[in-house]
Amino acid sequence: MRNKLQFKNFLKRYCKYLTSSPDYRLTSFSKELNNNHRAMPAVMLYSLETGRQDDLFKRLPEDMKTEYRNLLLEFEKYKNLADMCENSDDLPMEFKKVYMAYKATFDRKKDELVVKKMYKNLFNDLLKKNKVSKYKVCKDNNLVQSNLNKFLNGSLGCLSLKKCRMLDTYLDNL
Repeated sequence: MRNKLQFKNFLKRYCKYLTSSPDYRLTSFSKELNNNHRAMPAVMLYSLETGRQDDLFKRLPEDMKTEYRNLLLEFEKYKNLADMCENSDDLPMEFKKVYMAYKATFDRKKDELVVKKMYKNLFNDLLKKNKVSKYKVCKDNNLVQSNLNKFLNGSLGCLSLKKCRMLDTYLDNL
């Protein structure tokens, strides 16, 4: 599924956001940990997800190494990182919060698809009911007609929710 947000990709973007790093490299993330303890759980989880535990351990400030060792021990008990974050009772809450942020983002994307499916069905009905051409709808709303056609045929990524709401208002007022 194209819209599926993978935990690894989420962690990479989240670490960049939390550390204000200029790039997506683990070395850049780890440099910021001395000044930014808030980013520590995300960076540690990212190193586990990418298999670069040793690289991060070498760069960690001394005060964080004990916590990282505990995380590594916990990680050995589970098949994968997401499984550990969901099921571990011993995992500190700061690590679980990173996973909860991922789940919230992932669920939002799933919910967005449900809403877009509803709009797709509604638009097909309104176009038939109002007997208006797709060309006219696109011209009046400054849309690319091929994007509307793809959307109405099931490719829901072709229109944003903002455009869907705009089209909904337009078609209701015909």
